[in-house]
Amino acid sequence: MLYLYRSVLRYLTNSKKVFTLFLLALLFELSFEYFTSLSIKYLIDDAITPRNMTIFFALLLTLLIGGILNLLIGVGGDYTMSKLSETILIGLRKDLYEQTQKLSAHFYSRYRIGDIVARFTMDIPAVEHAIMQTLSTLILASLSMVVGTVILFVLEWKLALVAFVGIVFMFVPQKLLNKRAQHLNEEYVGIVESFSNNMDEEIKAFKLIRGFQLQESMRNRFNKQLQVWFRLGVKRSFINSNLERLPIMVLSVINVIILGLGGYFTFQGTMTIGDLIAFYSVFDTVGISVIQFMEVVPDLIEGEVGIRRINEVLEILPDLEDDEHAVDNPTFTSEIKFDKVTFGYTETHPVIQDLSLSIPVGNYVALVGPSGSGKSTLLQLLMRFYDPQKGSIQMDDLDLRKIQLSSLLSQAGVIFQEPYLFHATIRDNLMIGHPDATEKELIEATAAVEVHEAIMQMANGYDTLIENEGANLSVSQRHRISIARALLRSNELTYMDEVAASLDPESEISLNETISRVNQGRTVVAVSHRLKTVSHADLIYFIREGKVVEYGTHHELLERQGAYYSLWKKQQGFQLSLDGEVVIEVERLRQMPFFAYMNEDLLHEIKDLLTTEKITSGQDVFRQGEAGNKLYIIARGKVEVTKGNAKGENVRVAVLQDGDHFGEIALLKDAPRNANITALTDCTLLSLTRKQLLPLLDRYEDMKAKLYQTLSERS
Repeated sequence: MLYLYRSVLRYLTNSKKVFTLFLLALLFELSFEYFTSLSIKYLIDDAITPRNMTIFFALLLTLLIGGILNLLIGVGGDYTMSKLSETILIGLRKDLYEQTQKLSAHFYSRYRIGDIVARFTMDIPAVEHAIMQTLSTLILASLSMVVGTVILFVLEWKLALVAFVGIVFMFVPQKLLNKRAQHLNEEYVGIVESFSNNMDEEIKAFKLIRGFQLQESMRNRFNKQLQVWFRLGVKRSFINSNLERLPIMVLSVINVIILGLGGYFTFQGTMTIGDLIAFYSVFDTVGISVIQFMEVVPDLIEGEVGIRRINEVLEILPDLEDDEHAVDNPTFTSEIKFDKVTFGYTETHPVIQDLSLSIPVGNYVALVGPSGSGKSTLLQLLMRFYDPQKGSIQMDDLDLRKIQLSSLLSQAGVIFQEPYLFHATIRDNLMIGHPDATEKELIEATAAVEVHEAIMQMANGYDTLIENEGANLSVSQRHRISIARALLRSNELTYMDEVAASLDPESEISLNETISRVNQGRTVVAVSHRLKTVSHADLIYFIREGKVVEYGTHHELLERQGAYYSLWKKQQGFQLSLDGEVVIEVERLRQMPFFAYMNEDLLHEIKDLLTTEKITSGQDVFRQGEAGNKLYIIARGKVEVTKGNAKGENVRVAVLQDGDHFGEIALLKDAPRNANITALTDCTLLSLTRKQLLPLLDRYEDMKAKLYQTLSERS
């Protein structure tokens, strides 16, 4: 409990006067409470028994005046208590929020959304309740126990000694159950946090869950978690109830003992009736204070669990901090340079290795390569989501770490693969990066990306509310609004990360034309796995395994017939219609090793048998151990290949993308799949089953034999 108070008291450094007034109000309330208890002795012994009306009315008048003053001072005390509580909570909320804004991408990879949100929705309210209970009950109860015990010893020390021993016994249950209660509260918060994460996941994936009829599976997961929640909740509530009930039982026994001994002392003449009633009244007040103290303990335990979880986040040191001599708004006239940069998300597994490259000012520069090569990582290093572990990134020979982070990012507009739009109007979303933009600038930006007319056709135009991250807009409109937002913000730089990855062919072509037009004269750094998207770039770097393999223009790289040329050939030969159907060219089929020796007629027949399949992001194409009967070719999209290890964990083996194929062994024999294939983006696949292919091959026995030989060698 002391940890809780040490953590929150720093927020009261500017509220010393308010805290002093609060304590004075408490002291007056405590004084009046015991004055009332002690006045009973004088009412009986000095007023009622001798029938002294003067003392009687004097005591009543004093009690009346004291009661009115206690009421007025109590109202003031309640106000100061509320002010102190809110001062602490506002400071705590502000610090936690600002910390989440300062922390780097490492933090957000460690904590899920529910983990972070639970700090605000569960832990801060738990701390709030603990602080309110402390200010409204605990301080007064603690002072009351001390003052009351002293008064008891003044009235009758022998009886007070018995009472004191009894009071000590009232604390025994709390001592025995405290650690268990704290452990259960930590577990309880953990299960609520896990539940929040699962609900966040299910709400975001509701289309996938409904489309693949996963409701029963999700319901089973929910019910299992609910059962754990229930069992833990019962244990937690039972322990908390015992923390409150057991001291009451001890107090009931002590009351009987006090009355018995007090009566005996009265019979012996060592105590008057007034002494006994006053003693019992004071002891009753002390007992109630102990009970109140015990009732607050469960709230304090929850508050301490909450503040520990909050401090867990607050104590994380930011990975990225401005150098004390960092420059604000430097001019950028020559180039951005990566100089022997090495970086990994962990120290032992570098993603970028000793990489050097240059991005000239005013050029459109593309970073391409296979999935997992480090392209998007380079973009994140440019935006200082992370810092290199070795080497440096420089703007005109000035290390990015010597530039104020806010200044660095203010010069750039960023367009991500999945454009995020806030639950606000279109106007608000556009002006997020440039709040002072004029109406003219707003319209120029949206007109430049050809979305102004579409916005104006909406009922409320620019004041149309964007619902659920853009659910009431088309995919193309969301992308164009995000590009317009970047245009409004950016003066010099535009960063783009797989912008066209989720678009249909027509939208992709239109978007690429728009991007090229509006970014003339700007420095653009674009990441793409689809080479056609960036073939017009001034300079293309081909990245593989965190290194630059080759670079040049599109035509220069094709002429070299290196890694870029190979990937280009693999991605060509697919024609996508507006309705999403895919046709593959015969020459593209011939590039696959198991079809390379087949004649033209057979390849044409195979081409006609291929079926288009759509797979949504997150969906499994197949699972390890399932029966296999299909070959798949990726026309558009990206899939992850994972395998189960001895620990039952799925380990990533590879990432496949446009032009890759998998599952070809299924054309040879019935064999269980040896890996899991899961879509990382919405995918368009071509598939061919063994039942489709084998009857066709029966007419070409020599080619059938070669196919079996080729696939057998690959398996």
